[in-house]
Order: sequence, then C-alpha cells, then structure tokens
Amino acid sequence: MKKVLVTGANGFVGSHLVELLKHDFEVYRLDKTASTTQHDRLIICDITQPSSIENALKDLEFDFVVHCAAIAHNDDKAFTDEDFVKVNVSGTENMVQYFADKSLKLFVLFSTIAVYGERNYSGEVSEQHMLRPCAIYAKSKVLAEQACLGNPDFPATVLRFPPIYSRNFLKDLCKRISPMTDRFRIQIGEGRNRYSLCAVKNACDAVRFVLQHPEATVRRVFNVTDPEEYDHTQLLQQLELIIGHRPCVRMPRAVVRAFAELIGFFLRGKREQLRSYYWKLAEDNVYSSRALRKLGFDPTMTLFELTQQQTSSKDSRNGW
Repeated sequence: MKKVLVTGANGFVGSHLVELLKHDFEVYRLDKTASTTQHDRLIICDITQPSSIENALKDLEFDFVVHCAAIAHNDDKAFTDEDFVKVNVSGTENMVQYFADKSLKLFVLFSTIAVYGERNYSGEVSEQHMLRPCAIYAKSKVLAEQACLGNPDFPATVLRFPPIYSRNFLKDLCKRISPMTDRFRIQIGEGRNRYSLCAVKNACDAVRFVLQHPEATVRRVFNVTDPEEYDHTQLLQQLELIIGHRPCVRMPRAVVRAFAELIGFFLRGKREQLRSYYWKLAEDNVYSSRALRKLGFDPTMTLFELTQQQTSSKDSRNGW
C-alpha cells in the first residue's frame, strides 16, 4: 500500500482527507499540534522550521504528499501578514526543499481560486486566467504555487478550490449571504449572480483522483468545484434550511457598487480589496473545472444534496 503524508491533518479539510484516503493508502498525519483524538501515525512538526521537518521525517519515506497546512481564515485578526507568509510561503518552500531530492511521486498543493483576484471577471474563469491576488492569503498562495512549480523537476500538482463546505462548516458560504451579521441576510440585485463552491467530499475525491493518476496530473494546475453552480437565491434558500431564516435586506447593485468605489476613492490602498469584496457578494464567481473532469474526475456532491440530507435527518428525528 502506497504511503501518503497529509499536512495540516487536524484541520477541517485535512481531517476529512485522512478519513477518505485511509481506505486506499497508508496515511500519515502531520500537524503542528496533537489532535484531541487518538490517531496512529501522527507526526508533530513545525513546517516553518526546516530542522523540525528534517527531524520529524528523516526515517520515513512517502509516495505522495498532500500539503493542506496553511493559514486560511483570519476572522478574529489573530494573524499578521508576516504570519501568512511564514506559514503559507516559507512552510511550503521548506516542504518542497525537503522532498526535492526524495523519490516522491506527487506533491499536491491545496490552493485557492482567490489567486485570480475575485473581481472583474468575464464569464467562467479557467486555469489560464491571469493571477491578480488581492488579499494576503491569496498572495501567499500564489507564492506557494510558485515554490511548487518553480523547479521543473519537482513532481507537483496544484488544486485551486472555491469556498469548501460541509454540513458543519458553512462559514465561507454564510459570508455570501450575511457578510456583516447573522441578524439579517443580504441580497444585492436580483439574486441571479452565480457561485462556484466545493463540497469537502468533492475536494477529497479530487485529491484521491489525482493521487491515483499522477502521470496525467503532475506539473498541472486544476480548478476543483461542485458539478454545478448556485445563484445567490439558491444559496440563500439552501443555507437557511440549515442555519435558519432571517429577514433579507435587498440592495440595488448599482448603488452598492458606487458606494464601494466611493470608499475606495478615499481609501486608495484598499480599493482593489473593496472591489473584490463587492464582486464576491454581487457578481458572478464561476470557475471552470473542465480540465480535471476531462481526465475522468466526476464530482458527485452538491449543496442541494447536503441540505436534503439535513432535512431528512430532522424529519427522521421528529418521526415524520
């Protein structure tokens, strides 16, 4: 059985990934801290320190590495820009450097569609779209991608994901309908703007597919999404089946855009971030995942199926 190392294994995506891959691979978990539950093959390691990587992995060999470890969310402003660079960039560089002379079949980097800039799109965004990262997280992921793909002999694959969700992890989706407070929902325009999203099951299935087809996917970049997009109205309706109903405030798109541009005029350093923030709430955010599907990957989970499972579970508990 081939060996795979999952970094950031105690995180949201990493923990799901370990559970899926353990049926087909001998999975080793790597994280900075111990898990609250007992797991075999848990490696405690600080990827920002090359010596920590060397000491933790020196007696082990792997066929694959799936690099999930990163700082992604900063809702409480607990992290500085330097923290993002240290973990997301330097940590990735350290991992790539360590495995550069090892007999590795594939190094899979978890990245984000935010590298495209999340603003001023025209139609679907493919992997060939210009990279225009805005927030520090997206900028750090561009540099992480460059660390993986910069060496033409290093067997890396980059997967770019839109917001990843599960029934118990909806925060990135909720930001699209309640960006300021959970007391009310927001709809800008008629609610027809569309989103690409990715169920955590589809994300994990994509990783498994790539690991099973390293020759076809090595040295390539892929967007990974659900099999369909969702407009804002659908997103609002489906999420409220899980998190509950709130009053919805509807705002004209032109007014919101003009207000964002006005604020950006006075806060010039934040202009592009404001445009990106507006775009995520009011315009189409659709990403093409045809490249990976052409190779045979077939995502199956949708937000509709997830909410149907949630409703069925409630009905069952109520004896309906």
